[in-house]
Amino acid sequence: MQTSDAPRSKSGSSKARALVGIVVFLLLAAVVNALLTLVFVPYGSKSEVAWTDYAAEDEIDTVAVGTSIAMTGVDPFTLDELLGTKSFNLATPSQLLDESYLAIRTAYEDHQISRAILCLSASQVMRSSDPNPGSAFMHQRSRVVTLRQQLEGCGYLLFDGGAITTPRSINMVFPWVSNKGSQSVGAVVANARMKLDGTSLYEAAEVNERGWTYKGKGYGYHKSKLDFNGSKVESYFAMNNPEDMGVEAERASELDAGRERALRDLCSYCATALAESLDPDDHAIDPETGKPLGPWGGLPHPTIAVTEAACDCQNKIFELFCKNHGAKLYVMEKTQCRKTPLNWWELAPDNWEELYDTDRLDETVEEYKALIRFLEEETGRMFDMNKFKEVMDLINEQEGWYRKTRDLVAQCRPAPVTVVD
Repeated sequence: MQTSDAPRSKSGSSKARALVGIVVFLLLAAVVNALLTLVFVPYGSKSEVAWTDYAAEDEIDTVAVGTSIAMTGVDPFTLDELLGTKSFNLATPSQLLDESYLAIRTAYEDHQISRAILCLSASQVMRSSDPNPGSAFMHQRSRVVTLRQQLEGCGYLLFDGGAITTPRSINMVFPWVSNKGSQSVGAVVANARMKLDGTSLYEAAEVNERGWTYKGKGYGYHKSKLDFNGSKVESYFAMNNPEDMGVEAERASELDAGRERALRDLCSYCATALAESLDPDDHAIDPETGKPLGPWGGLPHPTIAVTEAACDCQNKIFELFCKNHGAKLYVMEKTQCRKTPLNWWELAPDNWEELYDTDRLDETVEEYKALIRFLEEETGRMFDMNKFKEVMDLINEQEGWYRKTRDLVAQCRPAPVTVVD
């Protein structure tokens, strides 16, 4: 009996040591993961601010969701004052539609909300990114929801959203992988220090993005703005210490009140490109997402700008735009039909000869031929007619869907969106 017990004792001891080794390894891995999360995951992200304040709200009957357009454009305080609601803004930067759904679902489960405002942007609809269970949105949401809600939310992204088949599926366990800001030593140390030295969440948020001010209920705005509707033009940069604002204040101080009033009178649709050209930080990194702040990952500087002589200010706007980017400007003539039929929108897709005069169509064709010659000379590349036809077919298909969407909106009473939308 004694000889048979010895091997069993050694076997049991080996299993125990192996089990202890596994436990120690898992504990060490958890500690390392927690430390990496501490130093890399930005403190004071907009998602953290929104979800922290959401958890503190006792009563909510309306939520707004969407990307940064909604986050800075839907003021819950104004909504509540005008409509008597108890609203909250759960929009966050680069929010995916799956995340918007989870925000609405969470608010409904917690507060039985009666309405949700979904603000859609073109980039949000067109984006093909896989859901990320470890995004800033999901990581901060996990701190304030129940375990059941967190498991159901992650399960939705993993299985219904398809994240289970992508590398992003592990991000829910390691949020610092896809959820880090600047990785410079100074930024990492500063981030960890703010988490440990008692810096408030809201102070950290404004440190992460200078010029951004948090008002509450998930809503924040940028300090620099123009009063386009009133007679008074204010530069909010002037209200701050130039030494604190650094380069931004120096740039803003160059725009005096007279020039601001001139900008206010410009067509905002045309001036948008000019405004973008005034920002040299298109490729600066967002501390929350780790991605460039500019649209679509930061826009490249154009080398050629093409516009039409459509109105008095457009040529000058594009002239300044090209000056800021160091680009060449090409201006085309703009043609119009001599008489506009009442049903012009029905003729525009296919019946050009009926809508426009033949001589005007011929002139436009010559304008485009001249543009092609200019581009071939400037780029050293030949125009590909087959590729052009392929692209035009895709554009016609897209415009067809646009018309269907427009008609659906037009049939609604009252209209759910404005003509600008």
